[in-house]
Amino acid sequence: MHRDTFDLLIRDVLQNSHSPTHLQLQRLVSAWPWHDQPADTRAQALRELVVDALEALQPGDSAPGGRTGRLGYDVLRLRYIECLTPEEVEATLGISHTSYYRWHREALDALVSLLWERYRREVATAQSESAEAATVSSSSLARQEALRVARESGGQVTPLREVVEDVLATIDPLLRQRGLALSCDLPADLPTVHIDPVVLRQSIVSALVDAVNLAESGSLRLSAVVSGEWVTLAIVGLDAGKARALGLDRLTGFTASQGLLTAYGGQITLGRDVAGTPSFCLAIPRTKAKMILIIDDDADTVGLYRRYLQAAAYTVRSTDSAHTWALLEEFTPDLVLLDILMPREDGWNILQGLRDNPRTANVPVVICSVLDQADLARALGAAEVLQKPIGQSELLRTVTRLLGETARQGKRLSPARA
Repeated sequence: MHRDTFDLLIRDVLQNSHSPTHLQLQRLVSAWPWHDQPADTRAQALRELVVDALEALQPGDSAPGGRTGRLGYDVLRLRYIECLTPEEVEATLGISHTSYYRWHREALDALVSLLWERYRREVATAQSESAEAATVSSSSLARQEALRVARESGGQVTPLREVVEDVLATIDPLLRQRGLALSCDLPADLPTVHIDPVVLRQSIVSALVDAVNLAESGSLRLSAVVSGEWVTLAIVGLDAGKARALGLDRLTGFTASQGLLTAYGGQITLGRDVAGTPSFCLAIPRTKAKMILIIDDDADTVGLYRRYLQAAAYTVRSTDSAHTWALLEEFTPDLVLLDILMPREDGWNILQGLRDNPRTANVPVVICSVLDQADLARALGAAEVLQKPIGQSELLRTVTRLLGETARQGKRLSPARA
């Protein structure tokens, strides 16, 4: 909206401030960036906003100028709040017709300037919040899709070199179109990684597309470092100025890659190589995510635990009491969350069966129940007992301790820098 248009609209609000019907149809009612203001109260809110700004023009008792310093405020207040005619305002204040219009013009300009600055600030805030929400949504949607793929594919082992070569073939037309060269510095013994190949491929493609748009010169470099449980891919050659100007939260490829990788416990960050050149660093886990089996007949409870655990990059399977033994023929979990009060077969029987089975005898079992029978549970071989309702921090703390892993609650393991 142009300043001149805004000026006319504020004048219109003042002139019709006592007409709710007119204000309801006023353009600013829909154009102002309201924050959670119900639509049916916006006309009144607009009037209050203008009146409050007018009151802000009132000088304090100690302000210089005395009566003269407050004439502009008094002119607007009497004219538009008290609804006096110009002649009545002149008589009330004891000023001439010429003085009235001079003070009216100056005070109105000050009022419009005050409201204009507020309007611009709130528009900027609304746009920033909208962009942030879009970024969060993009990352969250990517993560949800990756989690869905993870559930369907299980703990898949993926040859990293094959995926990288496939990515390079996919990105090559874009590189040639932009006149960019992409060199690769990859170890000969690039290992396998535990992430779905489709998710991994899209993570790298998304990061590379953003890197192409941020390239500092005519080339980019893709390198890899293997360190412990991590492989770190680095895309080097980004322009620091472009990266700062755009901001990571506005890079759709970066946020998509972030959402995809975090579903498997990985991450993407903006780092620097040894020469200080900005780079995208994709940390990819080499080790398979721990598998947690939930045995509970309540779907809501299973869904809650699943959200808690997947947020910490654990792989989750679930079953009810009737299908426990059939599912355990397919795999051996790293840890079991077990309810007690279930139909057909209760948790006590399942716990004893898990302890008697050589394949699951050493698998930690956490009893998650409304019953407070910790002594019995531990006597039967449970590693820990949690009483429902169970919060996320309590559950993750227990699982992390029993699996002997580095805490994954809001933290990431530290991959090597390429």
